[in-house]
Amino acid sequence: MEEDGDRLSGAPRFVDNANGTITDNATHLMWEKKIGLDGSTNFANLNDADNSYAWAGTCSANTSKYCQPTSPAATLCTSNAEANTIGCDECTGSDGSCSVTDTVWTWAAALNVVGFGGHTDWRVPNRDELVSIIDYSRITSPAVNVAFDGASCAGCADITMPACSCTQPTFYWSRSPQVPYPQDAWVANFNDGGVTEAYRPYSYYVRAVRGGS
Repeated sequence: MEEDGDRLSGAPRFVDNANGTITDNATHLMWEKKIGLDGSTNFANLNDADNSYAWAGTCSANTSKYCQPTSPAATLCTSNAEANTIGCDECTGSDGSCSVTDTVWTWAAALNVVGFGGHTDWRVPNRDELVSIIDYSRITSPAVNVAFDGASCAGCADITMPACSCTQPTFYWSRSPQVPYPQDAWVANFNDGGVTEAYRPYSYYVRAVRGGS
């Protein structure tokens, strides 16, 4: 894979589209930008780099059941989750209520409702897609191309500015399960480029993606 650009056209590999999205010319994936890395969450801003979410919650009475808090989240999770749909159902009947009000799936569903970047097919990336934007050659953290780590990241709120682009140097969720441990999903660590599994009710960061070759 060409890391710095498109070998045939000479274009940069990652292109900021000035609308809150970044296109990868190598994989033909389009990524959501994150902004405003200032240490303060702002869940009203779906693109705030400080917002973190669980993959799934647990039901309050049936604590062995993993859950989504809303029907749109359950629907998107069921259609997008890779290999298994553990954690995609809502709590029903005697299950009680879901322990969380927001998950990576409520968030992705909200991106689609508002038509972020002019698109309504945003999803949580799988493990390979997430790994594809790690830059193992970068000495400094986060281990990503500058398109995802702009010079004006901290506190910047203008999502159309290429320099206003952020990545937390830590774990981001994928939609891929850790097969021997179905209650876990794969996460990528953008501090050092490592990949590991995490318990679905844990709260980590997430970046949406769409398209692909």
